[in-house]
Amino acid sequence: MSKSIVARSYAFRARHNLMLPTVISRLFDLVQPATEQLLHRIWSNAYLERLGINPGIKAYKSIPESEVYLVLNQQSVYFPSRMRRCIAEAVGEIIRSQYKRKLCFEAITKVLQSIDLKQDLNTLVQQVAYTLEKFYNQKFKWNMIRQTLQLIRRWVLKYKLDIWNLEYINLVKPKAGKNFLTYGPDDNQVLKYMKSRRYIHLELKIPKIAVPQSPKDWIWRKERLDIPLKLRPRIRASKRQRPFRPHLRLLKLKNGLQVPIFQFSWPLAKVTLNYEYYSKKRVLAVDLGLVNPATSVVCEAGLQLSTPFFLSANQRRLHYIERCYTQITQLQHKLTKYPEIHTKQAKRQRELERIHAKLQRCRQQDVYQLVNQLLKQATLYGCTTIAIEDLRFYTPPKGMSKLSRKLSNWIRGLFKAILESKAKQHGLQIIAVNPAYTSSYCPRCSKKGLKIREPGFKWVDTKGRYFYCPHCYYCADRDYVGALNIYRVYRALQRSTKKQKYTISTARPVFYKKMVSPPNRPGGKPHVTT
Repeated sequence: MSKSIVARSYAFRARHNLMLPTVISRLFDLVQPATEQLLHRIWSNAYLERLGINPGIKAYKSIPESEVYLVLNQQSVYFPSRMRRCIAEAVGEIIRSQYKRKLCFEAITKVLQSIDLKQDLNTLVQQVAYTLEKFYNQKFKWNMIRQTLQLIRRWVLKYKLDIWNLEYINLVKPKAGKNFLTYGPDDNQVLKYMKSRRYIHLELKIPKIAVPQSPKDWIWRKERLDIPLKLRPRIRASKRQRPFRPHLRLLKLKNGLQVPIFQFSWPLAKVTLNYEYYSKKRVLAVDLGLVNPATSVVCEAGLQLSTPFFLSANQRRLHYIERCYTQITQLQHKLTKYPEIHTKQAKRQRELERIHAKLQRCRQQDVYQLVNQLLKQATLYGCTTIAIEDLRFYTPPKGMSKLSRKLSNWIRGLFKAILESKAKQHGLQIIAVNPAYTSSYCPRCSKKGLKIREPGFKWVDTKGRYFYCPHCYYCADRDYVGALNIYRVYRALQRSTKKQKYTISTARPVFYKKMVSPPNRPGGKPHVTT
């Protein structure tokens, strides 16, 4: 699939023939060790360079099929030729993903010879990123630099390794994904599928015995995947009805049952706004927060077109998260109090990992709900741009453990990544602006205001949730004021030049134009699908 094609993938659970315990597990009992052995055999600089320099070439074309073999119980396992291609493709993608990290490691080792590794990690990341970009003209993602520095600090400070005399392939040993197989290189020899309106009918070739010796030991197994009702209109709106070749993974449930999951993807239709009806300058300004996860307002040409939208947090979910953190604190105390050889330490460690996984799922669910609400509002009002806060360099305060923990686990990074990904499907543009002082200046007169507790009381309160301007007597919620000021900053950025930079105090004010409901849609839908 070309990188220029935007696709959306959906997971389908097998519920019929492939749910038998020995059917799908027998396939992965052969594929998993074959993948790990192939990755161990070809992990070298030659394959790293070959696969990394040519990202457009299929990975299985660079790896000979003769390299894919497996010996079990002193017997050679027979794989169909397309199954060997699929295994080679999976291993090639793993090696290809390490090429960029290898370049990042080699670039950082040039810089670290004159930098102290024992300093604060955030300061070290900023210093390394600045040096690489200015003096070596190399730019890497912030998270990649941070993860590489964490590994280097562990190797140097903890294990006392001389990384400057060692190569990347000697320090890093990648692992294959557990119970995962891609069918991209296949041409209907190990997987056949056909989509109807309600189902996806497929046939999968699986081994009949534990150690297959010939093609007769592989048989076809039929399966039917149900398409949920809410997904059918989305699939019908895609460019083509037949999906791309799927990925297969084996999901293990808590009760020990292993469930096969097929990940199919469809190319999305290109979505553009109908500019004859909607303006090109309509913006949805979003202010993020802890009390209200998001506060948004629609603006256009210096005018506010909608009342503010406050997306409040689920109180039951917040109480549940706090209980999880209380359990984590108790388990961490027991893990440090008792010795490692204690009989219950392994069980406590597993319980700690399970709670952390729960919190991760809660964060992802909250982010997806928040992004869907914002996109729904943006498309309803015909916005072409969403302006959000750029919170990459925000650091939590020290000395306030509970607030610091909430801010550290804030969803700002995950929120921006998912919002940018889903905004492309709706034809929207995402612009991140500097949020400095956006809740401290008046959006109506551009003067600095005060924090107050309630609209009726005009005394200053540093913890107040409301904003009051003593110059024009404007009073509103601080999140609402922050959303309006984000639009002011966005508008000033569009007008600013290198010689004349903007400031929040000199940005043009925003005035209110009454529009209490979304505009009517005469004659049809607000989007044109091509």
